[in-house]
Parts: sequence; C-alpha cells; structure tokens
Amino acid sequence: MRQVQIALMSVLLTLTQGCSAGRHLTEIPVGQWQGRGFFVYEVWPSAEEAETQPAAPTRLYRSYPTRLVIRRLAAGERKAFELDILSERGPLPELGDRTHLKAALIEAGRISPAATLYRLADWKFNPQSDAVLNLNRPEAPLAASCISFDGTMILRIRYDEEFTDTFRFRGSRLEKDGILHADTGLIHWSERLDRRK
Repeated sequence: MRQVQIALMSVLLTLTQGCSAGRHLTEIPVGQWQGRGFFVYEVWPSAEEAETQPAAPTRLYRSYPTRLVIRRLAAGERKAFELDILSERGPLPELGDRTHLKAALIEAGRISPAATLYRLADWKFNPQSDAVLNLNRPEAPLAASCISFDGTMILRIRYDEEFTDTFRFRGSRLEKDGILHADTGLIHWSERLDRRK
C-alpha cells in the first residue's frame, strides 16, 4: 500500500510540474505558418455505381502546399480566434481543387493552467471571399480543446461528427493532421509547417 501511495504522489508531482511548465502555452498562438502536407484519399463508388458495376475503391496519395493564419477576434471580454487554412491540394471528386477553411473559436473556460476548452462559434468550408464568421451563434458547441504537454501545445477541433483537425505547436514548428469521413470516401492528411510571422 505504501508503494502505491508513493507511486501516486510521484504521478501527481509530474503532472503539476508539467502544468506549471506549460502555463504560457495554454492560449492559442497568433501568427502565420507555411509548409507542405500529404493526404491519402480512398474514394468509394456511389451506391448507383456499386449496383450497376461493382468496383474497388480508388486510392489517391498526393503532396501539396499549405498555410495557416491565426488571428485574434473582437468578442467582448471573451478570448476569440480565427483560423484560416488554405491547402492547394489539387482536384478531388466532389471537393474541388483546394481546401479553404475558416473557423472561429471562443474560449469557454480553463480546466487547469495547461488545459483550455473552446466553443466552435462558426466554421466555413471553401467560403466566399466576403464571408464573415458568426461569433454570436446561440449554443455554439464545445468542440475544441487546447492542452499543453511537455513543451507542446495540442489544439484539437471537431468541426462535425466526421471532420477533425489536430494542431501540435512546438516552438516555431507546427504539425497538423486530421481525418474526414465524407460520403465520397475517407481522407486522412498530415502536414508540417514553420512559422513565418
């Protein structure tokens, strides 16, 4: 029993030290990052195609340039951020030739010095150039978390039930990956970007 108590105290001490070390990493960083990524896309035949002519899924793999810009937004006393992602990935069935995603996150509360929750106020996929994100959507879902661990800040966003992005900030390097389970198939991407501003 004594050994179990000592082990638990050791774990708690390690967690406390980790939170203290990550105190300055719990807020989403602002800036611009650029780099490259790659994706794997398994394209499924439509229901009609499957009935008339059964076919194996088409698998695509491609590398592409990508960039991310994060800005602060005015939202009264609440901390809010806009994420603007642009990936020139080339044409894909039903998805166009690029991914342009804009999302607004509003801080919902800090769980600890190293963990913060965010509400997804709004997000748009391939929006018009004059599209404005809505920061006042009622009952915006609690759909993002930011955790600091061992010098890395991990931001995870769940845009909807089938679309998730994860950002890992460490120094000037950002590693990003995600998954989209679409009607047309399954897409998984991984990116590596460096801070430019």
